[in-house]
Amino acid sequence: MLALISGGDPIQPAADSLAILPGPARAAILRLAAHTPTMGEIATALSSGSATYHCRFLESAGLLTRRRRGREVRPHHTPRGRALLDLMS
Repeated sequence: MLALISGGDPIQPAADSLAILPGPARAAILRLAAHTPTMGEIATALSSGSATYHCRFLESAGLLTRRRRGREVRPHHTPRGRALLDLMS
C-alpha cells in the first residue's frame, strides 16, 4: 500500500503517469513522435491548432527536435525524450 497523506486516503498511482508530467496533449505528441508523423498529422490527432505550441514546449525541454524535409516538418525524440517516454510508459 502506498503512503498516506496526513491520515487521508492512500495515494493511488495515476492511470497514465506520462500525461501527468507534461500534460495530456504533450504526452500524446511524445507518443506520436515515435512514428514520426507530420505536424499536420499531430494537429489532426490533437483536434486542435495547438500542436506547434506544444512541440515548441517539448523542444525547449529537450524532449523533441523538429526536422524539415521539403514541405513537411516531423518531430523526432531526443535521447532524453525517448528515455522519458520509456520511463513513464
